[in-house]
Amino acid sequence: MAEYGQAVPFTAGIDTDGTIYEIGLDRRCKAVGIDLERATELSRDIEQLKEITEDYYNKLVELGAIVPPKTAEEIAREQAAEQAEINKELIATLREMRLELNELKAGADNGSVRCGGELYKEESGDASEFRAGTFGSDSENDKPKPAKSKTGAGKG
Repeated sequence: MAEYGQAVPFTAGIDTDGTIYEIGLDRRCKAVGIDLERATELSRDIEQLKEITEDYYNKLVELGAIVPPKTAEEIAREQAAEQAEINKELIATLREMRLELNELKAGADNGSVRCGGELYKEESGDASEFRAGTFGSDSENDKPKPAKSKTGAGKG
């Protein structure tokens, strides 16, 4: 093997198709490159193949056989739309909660309690006796809520 800086004799040759060969001392041929004319020809062929591939790709996209990958802008728009929808839902939930809180505050001021979606109004001064009904209803047809016994009667 040759040392660095030591001259190594070799022979080079070029074939009719533009391939450059190195011919070693053992008479073996090794392809080491191509000439400029062949390189230019291959470059044109590659460009033609790229154009044909792009045409086929575009036709497949038109036919729906291929779905092109989304661009960064499309992904950003979709994420922004999703975030806007989530924000709308959160705002609606907050409004509902604020209304419910205001109803609870108003009911507490009027001696009423909301439990399980129903509003109970205090019948007497004792906070343990409530009857079901709508807020502000004094109708006698309201369903009475079972009251806890003060004396413990009815316990067995």
